[in-house]
Amino acid sequence: MGKWLVIGSEWVYRVVKANLTWLGLVILGGGIFGFFPATIALARLVNKWLQGEKKVPIWQVMWREYRLHFKLGAQLTIIYGGSLVVILVNLRLAFQIHHLYFMMIAYMLIFLLAIWLISLMYLFPLIANFEGSCFGYLKQAIAIGLKDFKILGMQIIGIFLIWLLNLEFSSLLLFGTAVIWQLYTAYCCRKVVEKITKAQVAYQ
Repeated sequence: MGKWLVIGSEWVYRVVKANLTWLGLVILGGGIFGFFPATIALARLVNKWLQGEKKVPIWQVMWREYRLHFKLGAQLTIIYGGSLVVILVNLRLAFQIHHLYFMMIAYMLIFLLAIWLISLMYLFPLIANFEGSCFGYLKQAIAIGLKDFKILGMQIIGIFLIWLLNLEFSSLLLFGTAVIWQLYTAYCCRKVVEKITKAQVAYQ
């Protein structure tokens, strides 16, 4: 019992420290432009945990990854932020005009918004595990997200439950939400990648 209590306490400490570090890096980057680099740094840390490196120095690892991937994070901020603004503005205009043509455009924009969300869910675990270009990550995130709808459903349900927890316990946003989110998405992403790998091996 005492052993598990110690292990549990250590993990709570790691999660809280990593989440606070993530929040600090987001603020350091100016909020919007700090979100992607900070989340990439957190995803890299989480990936080390999942690989068994549980005692890595949290601040040092995240700060290094933050600086190394700040340019990539800035590019993703522009792409995701710009595309979201375009989609939402056009979606609002399409719904304001009551015409069949514009309703079709609205449904297309809703589909694009769904793709936007799916790619964002798988983006960070991919960056944590593979080296690539900005647009390469985007294409892979969309492809993997649409590869297994069962795991995609798990992703959506998991994120929804995390959102509900934040509504119930607002302090979780400060002390654990980002880490829990990255741990869960990393788990789901690994499941899809494992299925793809097994299918490729079986095909060969």
